[in-house]
Amino acid sequence: MSSQDETKEREEKLEDEHIKKYGLKIKLLVLHCRGEISELGHKIAENFKSNLDYVYEGVQKIFDCIRYSKFLQHSTLMIVINGYCLCYIHVLELILFLIRNNEYLRYKSKLIILNNVVRCPCRSRFRYIRPLEETELNCGKYDNTIIFFNDVQVELDVAQCYLVCLLIAQSKPRETIAQILTPGERSGKHECIKKSTNVDLYFYNINPALAIIVNNYYFTSPQQVREGSEYDVLNLMRELKTARIPFILIEDCDRAQLLQILEYIERKDFQPLKSFLFFIMSHGDSNDIIYTHDGQLNIRTDVVEKIQANPSLDDVETLIVLNACRGPIDLEYATCGDLEQIKPSDASHLKRNTILLYSVPDRVQSPRCPREGCPLIWSFCQNFHRSDHTHDIRIIGDQINSDLQKMYYFDGVDTCSELLTNSKGRPHNILKLPSNAVTMLELIDSILKDFPISRKNSDADDCHKLQTMFHICGTLNERKFPKLSIVEKYFNTNLDVDKY
Repeated sequence: MSSQDETKEREEKLEDEHIKKYGLKIKLLVLHCRGEISELGHKIAENFKSNLDYVYEGVQKIFDCIRYSKFLQHSTLMIVINGYCLCYIHVLELILFLIRNNEYLRYKSKLIILNNVVRCPCRSRFRYIRPLEETELNCGKYDNTIIFFNDVQVELDVAQCYLVCLLIAQSKPRETIAQILTPGERSGKHECIKKSTNVDLYFYNINPALAIIVNNYYFTSPQQVREGSEYDVLNLMRELKTARIPFILIEDCDRAQLLQILEYIERKDFQPLKSFLFFIMSHGDSNDIIYTHDGQLNIRTDVVEKIQANPSLDDVETLIVLNACRGPIDLEYATCGDLEQIKPSDASHLKRNTILLYSVPDRVQSPRCPREGCPLIWSFCQNFHRSDHTHDIRIIGDQINSDLQKMYYFDGVDTCSELLTNSKGRPHNILKLPSNAVTMLELIDSILKDFPISRKNSDADDCHKLQTMFHICGTLNERKFPKLSIVEKYFNTNLDVDKY
């Protein structure tokens, strides 16, 4: 078998194997007016297999779908506007408005196919409408992946829309949208009238980033739980899915397992990552101590230094978030003498591409609400959700600190959380635009094969069946706790399903 055949076989295998698991489906919305040409959508749907969610509805239901859906299972939103009435330009404007105001769509590829052909009321002849000018279309803040195509075939409008969708169904994962829809013999005559980004856009795309979430919920000495930390996990998972960032969730690993994971991170080749996020949530203490249920680690020597030792991460934006206590000072009852002990942490050990975010300053206890989780994680997720690929993480850090200052616990404290970096003037953009999924899926597959922690008991196997699109693997050590009920919260498939 030639190398070209091997590449083709691998691409087809990746597509079939990963579309559902990693949110690579296409959402196709076919908007009709007065119930016209329903056969169009059904013909389109026949050419897609497992990678299409097809909706053929009237104007209002399509509007509601765009307005209220999260599209967590989809990498592309494709909208076909049948040009069978003169109101289609107004409909297009409303669709653009709804897309701009749905923040869950900012990292999706969005393709709107429209026809500059309408049928006159007598339905016996067609009328040609002038092409829309680029200046007439406002793509807005988050519409950095929208492409508009204008069909200039006057009497073959329906057939051409069908042909475009057929080309998508038969496309390869490595092909860009521009390559698939390039004017030529395959696609007929199409004109791109608005492209709001210069990056390559793909129907099957994933953010070139990886997040690892380590959450220690159960402890045995004394026997207790970090109640509320499950909401931290849920909040992080939701935002990572929205940003299309693959993640690994590690729940309740012991000291040896956590060291294994960190040693794996130290030696693993993480190309083609552009961002790496590591969250560790547990009990902690002074001098950068982090606890597991059976021991302790040092954040600086056991976590930061091992991550920074990986040469494949040298040019990767790296964010390490520590959500844990850092000492005995309870700010709610702190004296002036206690506050004088709080000093800025040293950042000299950080590389220029590494950012370290602490939930509290040094020597301070980290608050956690049993019903809502940690304030830092909540604020991080809120600001992460509002940010895009142009935002510097230091701006997000300032916003987090402002949010925490409004809490009673941090009343009168200037530094509520602590963000450390050792690079002056260098931008730190953690969020990236999604790119071709195939290369990222190759990395994810390799992690699945050689990740040091595996599922060892039936509970974990049951939980694995509940996984959602970006759950790669997890671990639940064999202890007598009701583990399954907690993990079910994380991987309830209903959390990702839209109503439309």
